[in-house]
Amino acid sequence: MACRPPPLTWDSVGALRSFGNTDPTVVFHPSNIEQWTMSVCADRSMRWRQTTRSRLRALGRIVNPEGWPSPARKVGRQQIAQPYTTPEERVFRLAGRLPGGANRSLRMWIVCGSLGAGLRGPEIASIRTSDIENLGDGRLAVRVRGRPSRLVPIRKDYTDLARAAAGASATDRLVPPDSSDVVHTTARRLSPALSFRRARSTWLVAHLVAGTPLGPLRKISGPLALSTLDELLPFATDAVDEQTAALGGLGA
Repeated sequence: MACRPPPLTWDSVGALRSFGNTDPTVVFHPSNIEQWTMSVCADRSMRWRQTTRSRLRALGRIVNPEGWPSPARKVGRQQIAQPYTTPEERVFRLAGRLPGGANRSLRMWIVCGSLGAGLRGPEIASIRTSDIENLGDGRLAVRVRGRPSRLVPIRKDYTDLARAAAGASATDRLVPPDSSDVVHTTARRLSPALSFRRARSTWLVAHLVAGTPLGPLRKISGPLALSTLDELLPFATDAVDEQTAALGGLGA
């Protein structure tokens, strides 16, 4: 049979000894309750102190409501970034290939790594030309190192851009190692400016539309919340017409 904690006592004599005051605004202040249950009554069992503290807190909110802070408002989660449209993607591929400037290889790789492989800024910066691997049938993938590492296939429309970026790079580093912010700075200077959050949403929606199974998608995407996919699903649904949807359901 479970042992019940001893009855709660909180008399004026005990309060006077502990705090020198019997005023409820003093006795039932959150910090005083914490001190009394956790320090003054340190000889009591942990269960007794936890139960007593919980009851005193509940009572304190009644007899001394002004002394207790209002519940903290939940921050909530950031809204999903809207994916780019197909015409917008074409503009970015063109912007990456524009001649001129010493960072053409970098521009091409930033467009390819974000929209073509769904990589985040730090991941884009870490890739070397040797990390771009051949998957066969003319398709490429990029090896993202870390714990765990993953092999991410590059979207078909970005394959040529990946080859061009690697071929135009003067060294094995696609991103210069001497500037930690060069990836984001270059992305902002593209015309139009490129958002990595929107690019990742675009990449995820492309895989949802293509019917990539959730298991492989989770493997190649890295950290991915189901709530993210849930919010992006309407964009994928809008991109599929009725006939395509019906044919896609013939596997059942």
